[in-house]
Amino acid sequence: MRTVTTYLDKNKNRTTKENAWTVMTQVFNDAGNLQRTGYSIGEAQARAAQPTEDDARTLRLRDVESGEVRSFTKNIVKLGRDEGCDIVCSKKEDKKKIDKIHASFELREGRWTVMDLSKSGVWVNGIRIPANTPQPVKQGDVIDLGQRRKLQLV
Repeated sequence: MRTVTTYLDKNKNRTTKENAWTVMTQVFNDAGNLQRTGYSIGEAQARAAQPTEDDARTLRLRDVESGEVRSFTKNIVKLGRDEGCDIVCSKKEDKKKIDKIHASFELREGRWTVMDLSKSGVWVNGIRIPANTPQPVKQGDVIDLGQRRKLQLV
């Protein structure tokens, strides 16, 4: 039995171990006939699949109504009617349902959380969250402020 290991780049061309995207292992019997071929994820591919620290620290929110996407790299992002908020809800109809500081996103131990700071509530994927209690959120979650403004984590 003989084993041959080949390192391949993204385009399946041979490369060095350090630049490998995929590792191909071929096993030959004593007569030189190929018995099996296996592929495994290379370190570079595994690293590429994981978000970088900068990606994890960036909060990206898409306004469901307008489609606008905003990105934030700070640890706390405030939402509400107050001009000092990072996302200002200034529509006339928001005045009755959205508080001056309605909610906040906070980066805690590398993960984003949302906290309801309002009187009229915050919903995550249709479920109202308890007030003043950080709730973990992830990409794809829809955050509803006072049943008036929907934002999605992207």
